Amino acid sequence: MKKRFLLVILVFSIFIMSGCQQEIKRSPELSNQFESYFSLEKSDESTEVSYSKDFSFSFEEEKEWEEAKEKNEFVGIKIKKEVLDVDLPKGPIYGVSVSGFYELRGKTAFARIVLVDSNNVEWLIFGTDFLFLDGIGDFTNVCDETCVFENPVKINEIRIEGYNSRMTIIDMNFEESASKRRVDTLRGEQYVVRFDKLQDKIEAESLTWQAGETSVSKLMYRDLKKLFMGNELANLNGFQYYKGGIFKFPE
Repeated sequence: MKKRFLLVILVFSIFIMSGCQQEIKRSPELSNQFESYFSLEKSDESTEVSYSKDFSFSFEEEKEWEEAKEKNEFVGIKIKKEVLDVDLPKGPIYGVSVSGFYELRGKTAFARIVLVDSNNVEWLIFGTDFLFLDGIGDFTNVCDETCVFENPVKINEIRIEGYNSRMTIIDMNFEESASKRRVDTLRGEQYVVRFDKLQDKIEAESLTWQAGETSVSKLMYRDLKKLFMGNELANLNGFQYYKGGIFKFPE
């Protein structure tokens, strides 16, 4: 399993390096308004669904984790998944957000909430690794690729997935009216804010690599996942932005 993952990473690295790399200009003004670009704009037709449940994506036995480390086995892609058991809107929606708490255990940990629409297309509602979060925290009315849909979608299911983490979902909001926000403009603003958060992480942890725009850094969750030959997408720790220097995957 470890060799297979390393092979995929090698192919992924070649793909990144072969693409166009550009400098991304940081924008403190946008980053200071993080919530504006990763929150759902609610209208009178927005529906809130209360849903209090804990999800655990940790090893069942601490012993299993320790044994895997001793054997130098790669354990970061043993992703667990669970479909959210909640009453979903029957009709088309224009946006989805979620509120709750997360707890991440280690640099390879992550927790995600993914919407699968009636055409079996995946949309990332929230992903701790896509916002470069760690430790323990909460999130309120947060959304990522689901802040606004260019065309309304019907929900097939909402899936929770993660590795070595815990997540509690408090409620979800479903927007049933069209938004005035432009999808392309919002995605561009989210991209800059996301990059700023990554740069802050690189500086705070004194990492030895440089981030920038690459051929894959703007890919959506589902497209990034396809580069791993349809396999599970581990926490890349920002590797999709790799531009130069020495990048080390956390153990």
